[in-house]
Parts: sequence; structure tokens; C-alpha cells
Amino acid sequence: MEIKKKTNSFLNETIYEAHHPSGCGVYLLNKPGFHNYYAVFATDYGSVDSSFRAPGESAAATVPDGIAHYLEHKMFEEPDRNIFDDFAKQGANANAFTSSEMTAYLFSCTEHFEENLKTLLHYVQNPYFTDENVEKERGIIGQEIRMYDDHPYWRVTYNFLGLLYHNHPVKLDTAGTVESISHITKELLYRCYNTFYHLSNMSLFIVGDLDVERTFQLVFENLRDQKYPGEIERIYPEEPSSICGKKKIQYLPVSMPMAILGYKETVFPEDGLGIMERQIETELVLEMLFGKSSAFYETYYQQGLINDSFSNAYESGKGYAYSEIFAETPDPEKLYSAVMEEVERVRREGLSKADFERTKKALYGAYIMDFDRADDFANSYVSWKFKGIDMFEFDSVYRSMTFDNLVLRFKEHFVEENAVLSIVRSK
Repeated sequence: MEIKKKTNSFLNETIYEAHHPSGCGVYLLNKPGFHNYYAVFATDYGSVDSSFRAPGESAAATVPDGIAHYLEHKMFEEPDRNIFDDFAKQGANANAFTSSEMTAYLFSCTEHFEENLKTLLHYVQNPYFTDENVEKERGIIGQEIRMYDDHPYWRVTYNFLGLLYHNHPVKLDTAGTVESISHITKELLYRCYNTFYHLSNMSLFIVGDLDVERTFQLVFENLRDQKYPGEIERIYPEEPSSICGKKKIQYLPVSMPMAILGYKETVFPEDGLGIMERQIETELVLEMLFGKSSAFYETYYQQGLINDSFSNAYESGKGYAYSEIFAETPDPEKLYSAVMEEVERVRREGLSKADFERTKKALYGAYIMDFDRADDFANSYVSWKFKGIDMFEFDSVYRSMTFDNLVLRFKEHFVEENAVLSIVRSK
């Protein structure tokens, strides 16, 4: 076993990395004196991966929407034990989640770390699907889907994505639909598991006060010997650069209208470093224009057009990327107009270099603080690794970012013809 040690002297943090013979990447963030342990075992497989060609197969497969999420639900079931009970007896909180890009299984604990780690590695590597337990889950997930059909935040989000994207599956609900999950069988679950849960497509990240060599040894002893099967070919529909629609309103009972407005990305870097640079640049511009220390926020907060919920983000993945601004606001259309006017004002007058320096320091400080939030950092590290990016490079990219970079990013991304508005309000 070869253990690589990567130290970021600026952050004063060290990550240890080793690769199991199967291809699974294992990463340890050792934090002496840290009282909590956190581990996430994840696969590079999410809701957008419904069409693919498995290694060694000539024909492509298309599986029902929502199957990655369905598979996550079923991974906790075994014929003679309850995984959640095992974790609870060992003093751990366990959970899992499926996103558009990744499925992750995790736990946190303050004691019995090694027993909990063995439990995590065991159940994720030992699926148990039967006709009966798959059918039983269908009703549970169907209820979840119906519940989110009337969930205001869920609906304003997916309506927003539906405005941005014509064909890309990121627009589809992670859980699928009641119709799509009706076609999921144990055979399809095993097919997706065998394709995407091969250890070469997975990563494990552990944070805590660790005996590094002992922890690596424990992990390697509990990972299966698997030969590399080859690359998975993920197939996505062709997506135009244009938006699919401009505005959508859905009527649901809410005390205050909700709105998400944002811009569809039309420029896609070719490598991981380019993706990281684009992410940082766009986040910086969003914060400069619409962050809580911006003149825009102060003005419209005082006027009552926005409240503390006002936030912004930039999301990117396989074949998609977009910026978004979320708000609870009494007048979504007025807010949209205000955002467009602010963008046009900046286009005329230019970005502020003083705002750039201030915002750059603030966001860099937030990045450093992530190292103290074990779960957030571990999840982010694995997610970025699947994109071919090492989060330890973030600080060098941040520090090398120039004002000219941001000016170009602003002009490139904040184009009104790529902007959309999603609204949920009461009738």
C-alpha cells in the first residue's frame, strides 16, 4: 500500500491518500484532538445517469428515472439485520443521499469508530434486492414523490431547471415520478449497482483524530478485490445552448411568494482546473453583485423586497451549469427586474475593484472554515474528486484570481437572454 501525504501549508492541513487495488480512492483528513469522526463512502453515480453503456457491453441501456435514488433506499436492507439499528447500537448517526451527480452513504460518531466504519463498508458492498422488498419500497418512495409534488421549494427549484434545460436530465426530479419508478425491478437495480458501484467508481473520505496507517489497513482489509472493468460511458441527450422557457408560475399555498432566477451556462471548460476556475469566478461575481454585503442587498432589504432568505449559488455538473438567486419576496417580477437592472448597470459602469478584493477575502475565509465542518468538507472533496479536481488546489486558484478574470466571467455569463424566472405563489 502506497500512502501519499499532501500538505497545504497555507491552510495547515494534511490529507493522506491511497488507492485500493480495485481503484477505489481512500482519503483521510487527520485532525488531532477532533472529538468527532465522519466517513462518507460515495459512488460517482446520480440521477442524471439513466442512460449508459456498461464496460464490456456493446449496447447502451436506459433505465427508469429515479433509479439511483431508489437504489440508495434499498442499500440499507439485509435479510437478517437492520443497518440503522447496528449504527445506533454503535453510537453513530447514519444517513445517505442521492444528488444529480453522486450517491453517498455516511455516518458520524464519537465512539466505536472502527466498528462503524466496518458496518459502512460492509453494507454498501453487499446489496440485497428481492422482488418483495423492491415492491415494498415502491409505495414508500411513491409517497415521498407525491409529498414533494406539493412542496413549494421543490417545485420552484425544478420549475427553474425546467426553464433552463430542454433535454438534460438535471431538470428531472431526483426521485423520478410515480410512473417511472413503477418500472424498477430487482434486476435493474442489480444492473445499476454492478455498473456504478464497482469500487473503481467509488471514493471513501474519513475525518477524525486517526491512526493513519491503522485506518488505511482497516479499510483495505474490508474492501473487495475487484479488477478494473473499464470506463462507463455515460450518455446524455444533446442540449441546446438556449433556455427552454422564460418564466413559470405555479400556485401553491405559501405565506410569501418564492422565486428562483438565474442564468444558464453556455461555456464549458475542458478540464478540472477550468471547471474550478469558472466556479470560483462565478461565485465571486454573484457575491459582489448580490451577496449580503452588497449595495443591492442593503437597498432591497431595507425596501422589504427581500429578506434573510435571499441567497445565491452556482451549480455545475456533467453537461450542465447555472447560477441561481433564491428569494422569498412579495413581488418576484419586481425583484427579477431589479436584478436585471443591476446587471445592466454593472455592464455599463464596470465591476468595483474594491468590492472584488473584499469579496475575495470573505469567500476565501469561508473556504478555510469548511475544514472545521467535517461533513461538508468530506462531501465536497469527494464530489470534486469525481470531477477530477483536488480541493486542496482551491486556495491557489483563489489567491491567483484576478480582477480581469472576473470582468470576463461577468460579461460571459450574465446575459439576459439566458436568464429565467421561476415563481411559486398563492392564488
